[in-house]
Amino acid sequence: MARWAGPGLTTRLGRHDFTFDVTLAWATLLYLGLAGFLPLVPVLAYLTLALIVIVRARRKAVTIALLRPVDITCVLTVLWYAPQWGLVVLAFLLLQLLLHWHRFFRNTRAWWRELTRMVAGRLSKDRAS
Repeated sequence: MARWAGPGLTTRLGRHDFTFDVTLAWATLLYLGLAGFLPLVPVLAYLTLALIVIVRARRKAVTIALLRPVDITCVLTVLWYAPQWGLVVLAFLLLQLLLHWHRFFRNTRAWWRELTRMVAGRLSKDRAS
């Protein structure tokens, strides 16, 4: 929603939408660790290692791949501690998927292509060495 200002238009916030999403996801995981919902040491280890990988790879596909476990962990945590709200979250996610089906699959295919190209490129460089 931050991105949308009409067909073909972008808001100022929309230009930073991905950065904001990433920051919010990492902050949520950190909160879950600090609040005691998840063990803090593994949370900090994951965040630190993921940050190192993201900085080294400098690819959006890598960042997205490292965010998916965070997203799943957040949903599972809600389902574990507040199942009724977890069901609300799942219903909301399903509704979003239904409403944005075409965009979800278009973006997922693009993400997968970028990730596989990057991995294939790294493997071919390693074999050449």
